[in-house]
Amino acid sequence: MRRYTTPRLLIKVSGADLTGCDVYVTFRQGRREHTVKNPPMQVDGTDAYMEVRLTQMQSARFRHDRPVEVEANVVDFNGYRAATNIAETSFDRQLLEVPRHNG
Repeated sequence: MRRYTTPRLLIKVSGADLTGCDVYVTFRQGRREHTVKNPPMQVDGTDAYMEVRLTQMQSARFRHDRPVEVEANVVDFNGYRAATNIAETSFDRQLLEVPRHNG
């Protein structure tokens, strides 16, 4: 992923049918944090696939020189909460570090 872009991150949660659950995907780098609630999701058997998208300004919040932690938390209709392992990703630098829009 690159800063100041609109990246799409695909997350697979194996062995879990998350239908009807609230899902929170959190990105954290030091004090910088961004959470996406209920990203679009598809369930295939017992695996769930989530598509998390960020805006240009959301991707710009993260520095290029340090890893970004990513974790999904899930809360079912009974209030039971579970979390995935924390994974790491990165946001690469780019030359045009200002927001751009079509038009």
